[in-house]
Amino acid sequence: MKPMTDIAGQIVPEAELAHLLGEEPSERVEWHPRMPGFGRRIRASGAETWIALARVHGELRKFSLGNARIVTIRQARAKAREYLYRAGIGDDPRREIARTRAIPLFREFAETYWQREGRRWKPSTLRTQTIYRDRYLLPAFGDRFLDEIDRVRTHAAFAEWSRTRPGAANRCLPILRHMFRTATDWGLLPEGHDPTFGIVPNRPRTRGRHLTEDELERMGRALKVLARRYPVQVQIVQLILLTGCRPSEILSLRHDDMRGRILRIADSKTGPRTVELSAVAQAVFASVEQRPGSHWLFPSPRNPRRHRATLHSFRDNQLLPQAGIAHLRRHDLRHTFASYAAMNGENAPAVMKMLGHASIRATDRYMHLSSDNALHAAELVSSHLFGLINGDG
Repeated sequence: MKPMTDIAGQIVPEAELAHLLGEEPSERVEWHPRMPGFGRRIRASGAETWIALARVHGELRKFSLGNARIVTIRQARAKAREYLYRAGIGDDPRREIARTRAIPLFREFAETYWQREGRRWKPSTLRTQTIYRDRYLLPAFGDRFLDEIDRVRTHAAFAEWSRTRPGAANRCLPILRHMFRTATDWGLLPEGHDPTFGIVPNRPRTRGRHLTEDELERMGRALKVLARRYPVQVQIVQLILLTGCRPSEILSLRHDDMRGRILRIADSKTGPRTVELSAVAQAVFASVEQRPGSHWLFPSPRNPRRHRATLHSFRDNQLLPQAGIAHLRRHDLRHTFASYAAMNGENAPAVMKMLGHASIRATDRYMHLSSDNALHAAELVSSHLFGLINGDG
């Protein structure tokens, strides 16, 4: 990249130009031979944009003048001259753009969208959506106007996310798609403006499995040894396995969520639900000691006002090596409950209710068998599992 001049004829040092444009090796700028500081930027994705360089209050600024495939060179040069005039009198043209454009920046729209739509989301959904917004969507699109975000940019962003985090890319896609549909509903974008059109989600990896009877027996022996040093972690593992609840549901329980044989889960993935508890599951719940000053069943060791967040360290560093089990996720304990329910003859509706699935499709992967009510099913399955992990055969 060679030193050049801006549209006012002032020299632009090479380092300053490189920092401003931040060009990748696969990108280039074709500068106009007779109009300094004006050119066409060509990205690796194929997108082409007219740009101009000008100093405002001594600081070099880059101005985008429109899509080079839509805006003619005559229109772009006229706009560049207007920006030069404004820069010459000390006005920042981008402020005028922001004042006069009816379409907001993506960052501004996201803030309004979160305020309005976030009221309908569960607390856990709000937290998750916000993480994907801050880590992926805002860095990719935050400083662009909504109508500037086209298919080329969106497809390129999805490809970049997929390169390292294909699962995160899949999570971002429906969020982004709904945001643009909402922008259309609000009259901010024309009907049919969907830059996510044509994006095919990454194929999910099938990783779930269930523990065999031999593995359950080994896990039971390991839990007995570890219970003396890690009683809380052992109780959490037992409850996930004996109830089929999601790990996050067990970790976020409060003491008053259990009423006799009924467990009330206020914020599950599919909304509030109740879980029928077997006798062995009730016994494990009864063995959990209440920590003074905390209403959580499993409060954080560092802050009793928060619940325990994870079991990763215990699982990886203690339980699995002790039991001689490899490649097991926390969620596989839930898969184990569901699989043994199916193998013990429970029907799809019963297993669906025990697991809190929103549709029968999610339950179908476990099912080929039958029975009738959820309480009977929970009693049968967890008693069988409890016998295995305690060496009763």
